[in-house]
Amino acid sequence: MSTVSVVYHSGTGHTKMMAQAWKDKVAGAFSVSGGPSGDKFNTLVRFATLAMQQGMIWVGLGMIPNADGLNRLSFYFGAAGQPCKNPPKRVRTKSTRRRGNSWGAALRR
Repeated sequence: MSTVSVVYHSGTGHTKMMAQAWKDKVAGAFSVSGGPSGDKFNTLVRFATLAMQQGMIWVGLGMIPNADGLNRLSFYFGAAGQPCKNPPKRVRTKSTRRRGNSWGAALRR
């Protein structure tokens, strides 16, 4: 299983955590991978843990699983997409794009 890249691990050290530089800031994440679960879930949990360690306010997806595809993968920690065998950087499914847009709008509120 994959996890968060070393870039994210290196920026979340003890100094920032003790200084609470990101305390009370809003945080959220999304993840895209070829499988229906696994890698995405691990990545989202890791991001949520890092946010909590920093004193941030974590915003999950806030959608129940539904038939229109906005949360067809049943994720709650953040937005997750499955690109249907397309490379992850090129998500083409309409439901994945709509889910991301909807979650982004909720995060901005």
